[in-house]
Amino acid sequence: MTGYSASKGAIIAFDRALAHELAPDGIRVMTLCPGWTDTPFNDPVTAQMGGREAIDELVRGMVPLGRQSSPAEMARAAVFLCTDAASYMTGSNLIVDGGLTA
Repeated sequence: MTGYSASKGAIIAFDRALAHELAPDGIRVMTLCPGWTDTPFNDPVTAQMGGREAIDELVRGMVPLGRQSSPAEMARAAVFLCTDAASYMTGSNLIVDGGLTA
């Protein structure tokens, strides 16, 4: 987890630096920080951790909303960041994790 955590921190710091650098040119920079998302990418980890039922139980115990997100939910968050609804945002981290880090 150390490498994973360090890389997440680096991306957030990079986001903030780019936001300051590029804002004068009208370029906005944001980071989407997803939580557990039900995708085939996770299949190897799911199998290693005891299967879907074990993952579902783990998520129910950890995530306040009690479930994984769907890829469509993450897509809607990403689209939001690209719309005029987020036109006064830059250097922000949008956390979409079902309350895990709340």
